[in-house]
Amino acid sequence: MRRPHIVPTALFVLLLLCACGQKGPLYLPQPEPIDSQAEMEQDDAEKQKKKPNT
Repeated sequence: MRRPHIVPTALFVLLLLCACGQKGPLYLPQPEPIDSQAEMEQDDAEKQKKKPNT
């Protein structure tokens, strides 16, 4: 009993997965602007001030 469709189907699935993997980074959200980094640093500094020294 031969299964002639196994190899072409496997190759098709592999190709499909590779194609989806290539498109992945295009649909990721854009990184936040640099200003957000400065705000985060200010928030961290405020948190350090609020922490009691132990």
